[in-house]
Amino acid sequence: MAYCPKCGVELDSYIKNCPLCEFPIPDIGEEDMGLEGKGTHKYPNAISTYRRDYRVIKNKIFFSFVLIVISTIIILAVLKLVYPASTHIANYVLIIIIAILFYMFFFFSYLKSAYNVIGILLTTVFLTYAIDYQVGTIGWAYSYALPIVAILYVDITIFRALYKVSKHKNQFIYVPSVCLLFISILCVGIDAVISRNIKGDIHLSWSLIVLICGGAIAFTVLGIYHGLPEKSKAWLKRKLHV
Repeated sequence: MAYCPKCGVELDSYIKNCPLCEFPIPDIGEEDMGLEGKGTHKYPNAISTYRRDYRVIKNKIFFSFVLIVISTIIILAVLKLVYPASTHIANYVLIIIIAILFYMFFFFSYLKSAYNVIGILLTTVFLTYAIDYQVGTIGWAYSYALPIVAILYVDITIFRALYKVSKHKNQFIYVPSVCLLFISILCVGIDAVISRNIKGDIHLSWSLIVLICGGAIAFTVLGIYHGLPEKSKAWLKRKLHV
């Protein structure tokens, strides 16, 4: 009895292609069939095609959206020529469409992760500035968007550094704890920016609750975990499959 080298499904000897994954079944010949009883198989090693298939689908989606963006730009250009009164709305649509295109490019990870993060943040700055520019006054792009983006970048940098240190440890314990600290720091930064622009000085309110609760939960979980005996840690890992 033969088996598919790719997915492992059991096949009849006359099958040429796997009915499940359509992988071509190699012909090992009558001479090699005698070796089957001795535990010798001449099937090739299974090859995972997930990355290749994912890359193909990702490229199709991205380039399809590029065509949509090009078509939208042409339509908006014609619309602005025919109906000049629609120029303002057309500019907003064009800005958003271009920003979405850049977001897709970086979210699809065509570059290294650090460059993708920087690209997403810069796209956000561009989007807010362009919208402000269309309104006629550059206000909240500088006072809100730029400081929050800067805080987010610093927060992500800290999160990545902590994750690299803890990723080889128990991820069920460390990753949620690091995420709680990430959210807590981000909330403090956002609250500081909002209060600075509204009240004229930094006066933290709701973010302190988030920081205290998040920090308390994170450090409590880490403290309990490190205080457990080795047998309890092994049992916890086994039960949680981590």
